[in-house]
Amino acid sequence: MAFWRKNVQKSEAPVQEESAETPEIDEITESNEPKKSLKEAKKAQKEAARAEREAQKRAAREEKERLKEEEKRKKEEERAIENKVRERVNERLKHARFADFFAFCALGLSALLFALGPVLKYVFEQTGGENILITLNTIAQYCLLAAVALPAFYFVRNKKSGWMVIYITIIVIYVVGIVLGLI
Repeated sequence: MAFWRKNVQKSEAPVQEESAETPEIDEITESNEPKKSLKEAKKAQKEAARAEREAQKRAAREEKERLKEEEKRKKEEERAIENKVRERVNERLKHARFADFFAFCALGLSALLFALGPVLKYVFEQTGGENILITLNTIAQYCLLAAVALPAFYFVRNKKSGWMVIYITIIVIYVVGIVLGLI
């Protein structure tokens, strides 16, 4: 019996071992499925993190490009303003040169008439050329008008219309005075 018991125990033992192995295999397969799903979850989590990092990098790149575009637009606006200012300055200088020329002519003719006026008057009275002296004086006055009127126009052109009316009135009075010989 003892032999039999040993054999029975041995025969039962392997059965128990087999039955013990079966739950372990089931546990392994059950535990493998969660391991696989954990691996897949970790992999999905890594993918999501990577995708989010890429999205952040893309957003940062887009923001950087937007800032560059904005800076470029601001620089273009500044250049446009500088060009407008430069054009105005050049226009002003062009007209200033024109006014400077007339101012120089008026100054030169006035100096000539003041310095040589008595001599020229005597010479032209003797030869009957008083009209030449009057013409030189008129030219000097018109040059003076142009030299003063151009800067005055640039002063009043951006003002209210009342300034322009006063400007035109003054110019008309000055021209009538020259023509009638009052000035």
